[in-house]
Amino acid sequence: DKQYNYKDKARFSMQINKGKVLCGFMKRRSNEIIKVEECFIVNKNILTLIQRLNTTNFDSQISDFVEISAAEDMIEHKLVLHFFLESGSYLLTNALEHFFENNKDLIKGVNIQIKKKTKRIGDYSCKYIYNGITYSFLPETFSQGNFLTNQKLVSVVSDLCSAGENLLELYAGFGNFTLQLVRQFKNIIAVEGEYKAVHFETNFGFDLKPI
Repeated sequence: DKQYNYKDKARFSMQINKGKVLCGFMKRRSNEIIKVEECFIVNKNILTLIQRLNTTNFDSQISDFVEISAAEDMIEHKLVLHFFLESGSYLLTNALEHFFENNKDLIKGVNIQIKKKTKRIGDYSCKYIYNGITYSFLPETFSQGNFLTNQKLVSVVSDLCSAGENLLELYAGFGNFTLQLVRQFKNIIAVEGEYKAVHFETNFGFDLKPI
């Protein structure tokens, strides 16, 4: 339905060289970052985030590479971020926390990952509501990037599945289809191997039993 700025989730990169920031998307088949000044694909909040990072000066002692996942919370219309730090720099960790504190008009929570440990600050999960169900997920886990189109996708799948006794769903993620199809089937086995995708406890009045 939206021709421009329709993507509500994006992954991009940030190179910091002695405190100076270069933030944008990776050049095709290259490790070179292309600075983003304008983008007609990501939504306006994600574009604003990239623009703000490009005008941020960190401590001159910081030189690092950061992978960033950003997703919009469709209830509060603020971003949740996941920073993956190539090094274990606590100086950079503190700088990212400070960036969050100074940009709460745009960001509602951050996840800062150093190797296998993640520090979570603020309201660090994304949420959206569809057909009476509130979904929660982390920005670094898989989700459809266009939430308006995703609603159509879920509706079509629900109609095609009709109703029945038993349903097996593979690659269930955080329940994008599962939680709607529960209303149509007596029993559903939803298979997902990514712990983060099924981390959040849900209270939908359904009998959900992780196995």
